[in-house]
Amino acid sequence: MFASSILLVAVSSLSSYMGPRPEAIATFGDWATGCDNERNCSAIALAPAAVDIDGPSDHLEIQIEQQSAHHLDPMVSIKLPQRTDDVAQLTLWVDGSPIGLPDLENGRFVFTGRMARGLLQKMRAGDLVMLRDRDGEAIARSSLLGLTAALLRIDEQQGKDGTSRALVRTGNRVPYDDLPGYRVSLTRPARSIRSPAAPDAKAIAALYANDGCGSDKSPSPRRMDRLDDDHTLMIAPWRCGSGAYNL
Repeated sequence: MFASSILLVAVSSLSSYMGPRPEAIATFGDWATGCDNERNCSAIALAPAAVDIDGPSDHLEIQIEQQSAHHLDPMVSIKLPQRTDDVAQLTLWVDGSPIGLPDLENGRFVFTGRMARGLLQKMRAGDLVMLRDRDGEAIARSSLLGLTAALLRIDEQQGKDGTSRALVRTGNRVPYDDLPGYRVSLTRPARSIRSPAAPDAKAIAALYANDGCGSDKSPSPRRMDRLDDDHTLMIAPWRCGSGAYNL
């Protein structure tokens, strides 16, 4: 019966677990953003319709990830286009400004830390981000229309708007999980010189009146420990049986 109860609890827990769930996706211009149920958020550059592409360049796949933790910086990853034959000669541009590229990792250029924040600042002030080949021709590009609004929504979803860790509007407001002057101090109460206070026979009888064991025999021995001047802890065996869980 005991094993069956454990199995029932395990099945019940599994059936109630829903797993990660995405929040509603929002679109701003040429960017879309969304968060999961723990407020980890991403923004991606949307591909334009084929008729809107100017010239032979591909869509440049850009993804911005921002975890909810207030002390973590964003990560910006740019996927290497398939029709690239000379990675060493590639350059990244935001409008007319060149951006230094990090090393290629699993087919992506990944910006982290200050590099990521610096890139986002330049992208928010620009119109296009382009990957150019050795001849200066754009082989892939993405529009930056709507990027600022997408990042603002991430800041609002994570409660970072107006804090030093915001992606757009930084300020002095403290993030929700780091309030100034908030401390928790736990101290052990002074040891009491009083002896443990044992309950009388009537209280013991009332304690075991509804335990369902069908026996009038009181459990013995009981352990009594003085917690402080006003409280005593009593630990008693379960009358119905024995085992690790039966105190």
